[in-house]
Amino acid sequence: MILITGASGFIGSHLRDKLGDARLVSRKKIIGRNTFIINSLDSFVDWSLALEGVDCIVHLASVAHRSASLDELNEVNVLATTNLAIQAAKSGVKKIVYLSSIGVNGSNTQYGQTFSNLSDTAPWNPYSMSKMVAEKQLSAICLTNNIELAILRPPLVYGKAAPGNYSLLLKLIKKVRFLPFGLCDNKRSFISVYNLVDLIVFLCQTKNDVAGVFLPSDNEDVSTKQFLRAVSTSFSRKIIMVPMPKSLMKTIFSMAGKKNLYFQLFGDLVIEDLELVKLGWAPKYSMQQSLSKSK
Repeated sequence: MILITGASGFIGSHLRDKLGDARLVSRKKIIGRNTFIINSLDSFVDWSLALEGVDCIVHLASVAHRSASLDELNEVNVLATTNLAIQAAKSGVKKIVYLSSIGVNGSNTQYGQTFSNLSDTAPWNPYSMSKMVAEKQLSAICLTNNIELAILRPPLVYGKAAPGNYSLLLKLIKKVRFLPFGLCDNKRSFISVYNLVDLIVFLCQTKNDVAGVFLPSDNEDVSTKQFLRAVSTSFSRKIIMVPMPKSLMKTIFSMAGKKNLYFQLFGDLVIEDLELVKLGWAPKYSMQQSLSKSK
């Protein structure tokens, strides 16, 4: 039996459609599904009933919004995760797939470089710091209790009903015809929710040892300009890329207090993972195929 936390979220809702017999963790009953209801995700949850008969956990639930306090990030992302892992070890769980973030490696790579599973960690904000601490806690517990731990650090995840930066970009494309990315020649890795879910299912079901840190992507590194054009094409929306100098855009974003957003849009973030290739997994859908599924 597989247990999915965060089953009502963006990734969780896609995943539960693929794993029909999984036990779902949610704050409310998911009609027609085996649901374990919790009032809140914290370090006080008693998981004993939810973990009965479970041999694999997919831990997606976390708090990610920018307004979260340090205490909330620590309670939900670190302490609640640690509590789940400790109880999982006692109940005999054999495998945990943990959704972390590429932010654990850093906010950007230098042009021509990549992040890999061998790269040093360099969390750049409170959220990514909390995910790194959770990774370390999980690793220690799983190592002691002989649990396979697969840590996933995906880049921006896009797809139908995606929140966060993808949602903002989609709203921008639908409302604004002229966008200032004409000179944006950066390189960024993305992953569609369809490829990410396919990977999670693979990790849950494979008989191979999946212990390790993995950096999944679509294996198609594109500029922000190219990505936005692909998104606009899939939604039949014509946009015009205005050739605004990057130095000017950096100044504008800095003056608006959005310096980090500038680097997310104009900086490089390229990842690769040869370990996934060794395991026998590759992205199932191209970026254009994924965008077509996102309408």
